[in-house]
Amino acid sequence: MNRIDHVAITVDDVRESVDWYVNEHGCSIIYCDDTWAMLQFENIKLALVVDDEHPFHIAFEVKDPGIESTLHRDGSISRYIKDPSGNSIELIKYPKETKHFADGFHEGRWEDDVEYSEFAHLSTDRVDEVKYDGDGKPLTSVKDS
Repeated sequence: MNRIDHVAITVDDVRESVDWYVNEHGCSIIYCDDTWAMLQFENIKLALVVDDEHPFHIAFEVKDPGIESTLHRDGSISRYIKDPSGNSIELIKYPKETKHFADGFHEGRWEDDVEYSEFAHLSTDRVDEVKYDGDGKPLTSVKDS
């Protein structure tokens, strides 16, 4: 394992919690919707998740998360495992250059004109349908099946 990437905690209201963390602790917002948010602190990221959408977990950035990984819309790949006490651990790998869905990633696959051979071995049939708001931002996250 390279480093701790983020910690995800369960909150009752994502947007209310984002406001509190930003106002009280001065972090910045990487992403926010009604089901999860990612906040950037100086030394670590904090994910805020709702219980029925995402598991609370700690994420480690690794060189290879393994064969049962899921490709996400930002180009990262990850999988969840359990530690001996049953805690959720996310093993995550980011591409050399993080992609945004608007850069050619659509509904769980890269468009043909986008070269992303590093992740070509991954199956994308496990990616849930992603719904977008009027600005093209995803409304729900890509989930493990």
